[in-house]
Amino acid sequence: MAAAALARRGDAGALDVVRKHLQHEDLEARKAAVWIIGQLGASSDSTAVHTAMATEKEELTKAYCVHALACLGDSTGRRLLGENLQSSNPAVRTYAAEFCGYCRTAGYRGQLIELLNDATLDVRVRAAQSLIVLSQPPGKLGLPLALIGKNLP
Repeated sequence: MAAAALARRGDAGALDVVRKHLQHEDLEARKAAVWIIGQLGASSDSTAVHTAMATEKEELTKAYCVHALACLGDSTGRRLLGENLQSSNPAVRTYAAEFCGYCRTAGYRGQLIELLNDATLDVRVRAAQSLIVLSQPPGKLGLPLALIGKNLP
């Protein structure tokens, strides 16, 4: 989405375009929109993401909502992110492991270490990636704007 690139460069109006896609009829458009909002949005976006999550039927897209909420600092999203690390769906575990790094969820280090033995290679790789991210100072990495300077549990 071109709007995401503009939003990353500071164009607040571009993020409004992305927000409209939370209710898009296309599944991939919804997933992209919620991922972008999780990375570039503000805590004020939590209500819209909660609404999208409540109406979402597809499991992975619902997980994207959870992970976006976690990145926005939402306590429910952060708790559900931890639950997603134990999902029976390998894709949900994969993205949960990845988002632990994006969200600076240091409290899930133990679960990430356990995922280094997961049966799914991608889960192992994403868990390792997040453990590396969590070992770095927050300012050194490109983090979601809502989490700059935070190291949350």
